[in-house]
Amino acid sequence: MKSNIQFDSKGKFFTPVVDKDVVPSRIQTTNGMVRGNLHIRPGERIKDLLNESSDFVAVTQATAYRPDGEMILEAEFLALNTRYVVWVAEEKRDSASKPTGGQA
Repeated sequence: MKSNIQFDSKGKFFTPVVDKDVVPSRIQTTNGMVRGNLHIRPGERIKDLLNESSDFVAVTQATAYRPDGEMILEAEFLALNTRYVVWVAEEKRDSASKPTGGQA
């Protein structure tokens, strides 16, 4: 039986499936607000996700708002450029209220 686990030169192993935790989040950008789910590896923080080398972070079930709170986009998946992220806050899953403005 062939194993799906691969090892690099330092002994780190890789598998085809990566487990991630869903973290409902509010993301303040320079142009407004995005609410949706971030996906982080168990034991990691949102900060770790943002500090990865990738220029984009995946947001699922995303809703984007203008600074005045007007909704401008709903998407199953949004690739958000981390250069425009001002701050990120974890939200409670039942928090469904519309933001009252882009800047908090």
